[in-house]
Amino acid sequence: MIRHILFCLLTVVCSIQGASAQKTLSLNDAATPSILYSSGTIQRNNQIGGYYFLMQNDKVDKTTNAYALHVLDENLNRVRKIKFNASSNIRLQEAAASDSSMAFLFFYPMDRKYELRIYDHDGELLQTYARTYDSEKRKLHLQNMSQHNESDANRTLFEVGANGYMAVFVRWQGKGTCTYDINFYDVKKHKTTKFSPGVADKDFLRADFLAKTDSLLFLEISNRRSSRASTSIVAFNIHTKKKAFEVNANKEKWQFEPAAVLPVPGQDTIVMVGKYFEKGERHMKSNGKGIAIYRVSRNTGAILTRTYNSWETEINRLYSCNKKGKNAENGYLYLHNAALGPDGKLFVAAEGYSRKVYPFGVVYSTVLLPFHMTPSFTTVANADMVVLEFSNTDKLVKAVTYDKPGTRMMSRMDFLNRHMVARSMRTVGRFGYQFIHPSGNPGHFSICYYSSRSSESESGYFTYLRYNGQKFRQYEVALRTRERTTTVLPAKPGFLLIIEDNRKEKTVEMRMEKIS
Repeated sequence: MIRHILFCLLTVVCSIQGASAQKTLSLNDAATPSILYSSGTIQRNNQIGGYYFLMQNDKVDKTTNAYALHVLDENLNRVRKIKFNASSNIRLQEAAASDSSMAFLFFYPMDRKYELRIYDHDGELLQTYARTYDSEKRKLHLQNMSQHNESDANRTLFEVGANGYMAVFVRWQGKGTCTYDINFYDVKKHKTTKFSPGVADKDFLRADFLAKTDSLLFLEISNRRSSRASTSIVAFNIHTKKKAFEVNANKEKWQFEPAAVLPVPGQDTIVMVGKYFEKGERHMKSNGKGIAIYRVSRNTGAILTRTYNSWETEINRLYSCNKKGKNAENGYLYLHNAALGPDGKLFVAAEGYSRKVYPFGVVYSTVLLPFHMTPSFTTVANADMVVLEFSNTDKLVKAVTYDKPGTRMMSRMDFLNRHMVARSMRTVGRFGYQFIHPSGNPGHFSICYYSSRSSESESGYFTYLRYNGQKFRQYEVALRTRERTTTVLPAKPGFLLIIEDNRKEKTVEMRMEKIS
């Protein structure tokens, strides 16, 4: 009887823990301590197929370093170690893999150059493609990070199965005119092709990644020219290398700006969710009128249904806010991403943000003003997480707020619009939200974000809201000492990868945490 009771208690304790440590791994060689330069996930078939770690092993001369590129599979097994010498200002931006090759997109900020290297699975270099930029183009591309993409996922480089890889780049046409290119790299035929849209004089086109399926790549194409700003969602067929269809938001009753695009499993339907605005309203300086949800045919791009939830009516009934979407405590909502439940219901992950008085800024702008002459009284800070649940008819049915400590995202922004600052901060990852991670079961997922709550022995917490098909449960993973830089990446379904980089000791350790 006592054993039975102890067994039950142990089972309960294990279930409450939520996350349990799994395999651990160190990338360090005692003989040659290394410095971690870049790390990230390798995308394969729209899933995580592995991880890359670019580490500096030695210094060859003043401008050249010796590097080792570690490639691991989704279970942290070592797949390949590729050694090479390169510039000391190299950065590995993204990676992708197919059944027969691996592609890595390197960026040289000082040389103003991108370089795509394609290797086979034995680590032999197959092809290299380079693309250079002048200083203005380099600055633009660095700023051209998607506002809709997950923190870990690719923004530029994508695998297209047996056809090779594709990459989306920004291109200047001339002074004040900008557009984008989609480059296709055929590994078997050793050739490249390019899709370039037509662009009028003074057009300023921006291409933001939204989603990718087995056959389509979705981009939000926005024209930032103030005289005729426009937004559209364009789907490109990755096999024919041509535009499949376009959803032009300017032809709708309201202007629409997507936050997420989701394919519906088992259906030829795409769900698009985002904020909607008055015609002619500037998106960068507004929170819109509410949240719109479009159901779109995957074959033709025709909009099948349009559903609007306004801040003032539908949303205010379940989440207190005024007609501009402002909550008294949580400020405005930034829509990060969305997920579909097993019954087809839509869940949107949102996070509050608001402008607040910055106490240090008051001192900085009064007592210390003679020493710098740059006053700053306010800051834009993130706030609580909010999960919005919509019915099968895309109407809001529930809004749940999850408390978390607010963190300052940007100061010295007194004269900039708060919505514009929030958009900028999303592109550089200053919100707490990180990603939505699928579990092993269809329609089960976890909404993951950082929490700044800390203690003397811990540098904070990584929180995830796990949805089991019926309800959410909240869990936390303690991040260890302040001496280490900790990065959390999604792993295979149901797991997280925690990377701990100790620059002082030149050590890199990682472990898998089971979250479902």
